[in-house]
Amino acid sequence: MFTKKFKKKIITFTFSLIIFSIFISFNCIAFSQTKVGGNIFEDTVWTKENSPYIVTTDIYVQHSGNGTSTLTIEPGVEINFSQNTGLYIGWTNNGALNAIGTEEDPILFTSNSSSGHEGSWKSITFTQKTTVGLSKMKHCIVEYGGYNVSASIICHIPVQISDSVIKKSNGYPIKVLANDLKIKNLVYQDNEIQATCLYGNISTDTIWANNGDESIYVVINDVYVQHTGSDITKLTIEPGVEVRFEQNTGLYIGWTNNGALYAKGTEEEPIIFTSNSSPVYPGAWEGIQFTTKTITTVSRMEKCIIEYGGHNLGASIHCSLPVSIVDCVIKKSKGYPIRVLSNDLQISKLKYRGHA
Repeated sequence: MFTKKFKKKIITFTFSLIIFSIFISFNCIAFSQTKVGGNIFEDTVWTKENSPYIVTTDIYVQHSGNGTSTLTIEPGVEINFSQNTGLYIGWTNNGALNAIGTEEDPILFTSNSSSGHEGSWKSITFTQKTTVGLSKMKHCIVEYGGYNVSASIICHIPVQISDSVIKKSNGYPIKVLANDLKIKNLVYQDNEIQATCLYGNISTDTIWANNGDESIYVVINDVYVQHTGSDITKLTIEPGVEVRFEQNTGLYIGWTNNGALYAKGTEEEPIIFTSNSSPVYPGAWEGIQFTTKTITTVSRMEKCIIEYGGHNLGASIHCSLPVSIVDCVIKKSKGYPIRVLSNDLQISKLKYRGHA
């Protein structure tokens, strides 16, 4: 028979062992991490069980041959990027990223620094070797990116990115092609520039939509709206959208081939075309030019505000064909507010304010 004193020692020892086991288990869970870097040549899944993933060097998701290598990230996974590292989807060969979280369990892309700051890591870059049919981001949080690049997410090809938060980026939250936008319901928080960066030309029917923080667009180069063949390419801009143009850039409807612009705002939500310069001034950007390749039957501007254009065009709007421009305000242009053919005028109810 054990004495009471010995029994007490056994109970105390057993209790201590249980507490120690819980402590060890907790620390194993709390400090479990997976280091990743380099090429991902085959289909790979990052699981919540092995999270967080510590990115130690640039990651390239690309197949070793002619197929597609897909990186799938489960809901709740945390990816921590070491300083100056990034994630590239596709490179020499094809790659894809499938990062779909949930509202309750989003996927987090963040800095591995304990004192995260804007530009701690590079970006998620979708290259032209991205397989778009297999790539998607939804319910993700992306923060502290943009080192040595212009945004936390860069798309060189149209990729579906929706219902996500991009915050504390160095530069823009996201940089995408102006053509065939696939972004929707994004939230921008505390980024250096709170707008969607657009670049490149438009060759397929495209909508610049008003469905989230991404509805403020900054155009960083001349944009030409034209089909690659004999058909028509149409750019539609929804009510409430604001388009800001970098210095000396403009919007050209048609050029070598056919193009169209349909920009119809409302009284409550006009469409705004303005400058991204600071401070702003007349002639800060080129303007909107409807060329002889404009398809006038599907082009229209209504309830729009156009300001600070006319750098080299001599007006904020230049029409080489009769285009319907109705009930718009054109102000603070360098030169004329609008230049149109004297034949078959299609303009009415325009208001001119503060021109040189």
